[in-house]
Formats: sequence, structure tokens, C-alpha cells
Amino acid sequence: MTMKNIIKTAVLAGVVFGTCACTDKYEEYNKNPYDANHTQVEYDGYNVGASIKAMEGYIIPVETNLNQFTECLLGGSFGGYLADSNKGFVGKNFATYNPQEHWIQVAFNDIIPNTYSSYLQLKELTDDPVIISVADIVRIAAMHRVSDMYGPIPYTKIGEDAKLTAPYDDVKTVYHTMIGELDTAIAALTENRTANFSADIDNVFAGNVEEWVKYANSLKLRLAMRLAYCEPDYAKTKAEEVMAHEIGPMTSNSDNAYNIVSKSPFRVVMYDYNGGDSRVSADLTSYMQGYNDPRCPKYFTKTTFEIDGFEEGYYGLRTGIDF
Repeated sequence: MTMKNIIKTAVLAGVVFGTCACTDKYEEYNKNPYDANHTQVEYDGYNVGASIKAMEGYIIPVETNLNQFTECLLGGSFGGYLADSNKGFVGKNFATYNPQEHWIQVAFNDIIPNTYSSYLQLKELTDDPVIISVADIVRIAAMHRVSDMYGPIPYTKIGEDAKLTAPYDDVKTVYHTMIGELDTAIAALTENRTANFSADIDNVFAGNVEEWVKYANSLKLRLAMRLAYCEPDYAKTKAEEVMAHEIGPMTSNSDNAYNIVSKSPFRVVMYDYNGGDSRVSADLTSYMQGYNDPRCPKYFTKTTFEIDGFEEGYYGLRTGIDF
């Protein structure tokens, strides 16, 4: 055999051996042989924390695009806080009650599956009653906003057999179920009120259990107040339960719930996103200036327009205006 043929044979054998070697134990590659049960990612509650913090990011969405839809284009317009400043939105936005179809779907299609995928993962990782109770509170905080937007939503059956698709529940069922779940979470956390958990896995209250109880009670009070006209007796009972609770609801600024992120998505949306799709609404500036509200200079910047007869002050954009 010539040297050339010997080299060819050796190369071919190497390729064959390499191919077999690469596929023979494929599933074993890219695994830590000293961590067969994947316990290292559980140290310090890494996976648990990732799930909780991901859920917290869907109460008030921290992702820029989702935040724009829910807080600026939708809530900002209907609340009278913001007005659309993008000419491309004219006549097909929430402000004119004629939003584009894909705008309507965003909160439903993003918040529900993302909240529940993290929630179901969390329930597989731990059975700690404190962690599960906090997760339930966060889930309810995100989902009640979805129900307030759409009315009937899938709720009581979500997660059965690990499925995210489920039949719809009417609003009464959703609200009563949520209040019942809050009662369970409040009881569990009250019983474990000193069992604070790692601040590293909680962006909102840094693992402070009593603050989560106050938040849950305040959320329960909010849901009860929204039932005050359709179910006054039930709403009154639930509201009184909150006020009689040994820890009670939030009562001061020190109880406020903040999800601290690296850069405020709301401010990014207002000033940076797509060149600025929203501006303050004339409704808000008119009311606040009319009442000489001292917060005006904190909320707004004065106009820099130089037009005859245009007085210096704070001017908002009229909601639904045709540019």
C-alpha cells in the first residue's frame, strides 16, 4: 500500500470513528457529569428566583414593547394620561376605539402564557408554602388586569395537565376564584410571617413576607371594591376582612410595591421607543394646571414653543387627535 493510500485510509477511519463517537452518546454531551440531577442550578434558589422574577415582570410589563401596548397605548389613552403622537396610529388606535387587530391581542397572548409557564415551572421546583403563596399572589395580580381588559378569560382550568389552553370563565367566577386564592395565600403567609426568603429571588419586596401579606390584602381590597355595585354584600364582607386582618393592607409609602428594573420601560416607551409614540395627554395637563397641582414640574416640562399668543406652561396632546 502506497503512503498516499495509507493516509486516505487513516483519514477515512478517523472520519468514521469520529462520526460514531459524536453520535454514540449524544445525549450525554453538554452535561456536567458531577451534577447528574441538575442540582447546581437549584443552589440559592436560582430556578425558583428566575420563575418568580419572570412572573413579577408581567404585572406591569417590563418588556418594552408589551409595556407600550398595555400601559401607554391602551391604559394611557383610556385613563386620560397619554395621547398617541405617532401619525401612523391615527384612526386605528385605542383612543379612537378602533385599535388595530394585533393591538387587541397583545395582553391576552403575551401575559397569560408567559405568566403561567413560569408559574407551572415554579410548582415543579418547590412545594414551599411561602414561595407558592407569593407566586399565587403575583399570578393573580397579573391575571386580574387581563380580566379587566377582556372580561371572561381562561382561568380556573389553566395548568390542568400542564396545559395552557383552557375554557373561558365568566368574570364573576374569575373574581371569586381569585379572592378565594388570595385568602389561602394570605393565611399561609400570615402563619409564616417571619419566614423571610432570599432577597435575590424577589425584585419587589426582597423576600419580606409581611410586605407580601399587605400587598395581597390590598389586592383583595381592590377586587372587592370592583364588585361593590354588582355584589355589594359580598364586596363589603371581603373588604371588612381585609381591614380586620392582623397585618392588614398597605398603609404607607414604605409598603409600596416596586419592581426595580435597570431602565424604566415606561420612560423608554415615552421618550425613546420608535422616536416617541406617546406624549402626555391634554386631559391630564388641563386638570393638574387648573387645580394648581404642585406636582406639575415633576411630571411635565414646560413648552418651548415660540408662537404669538401662546402662553408659557404645560401643554398636552389631545387624545385621539388627527394630526
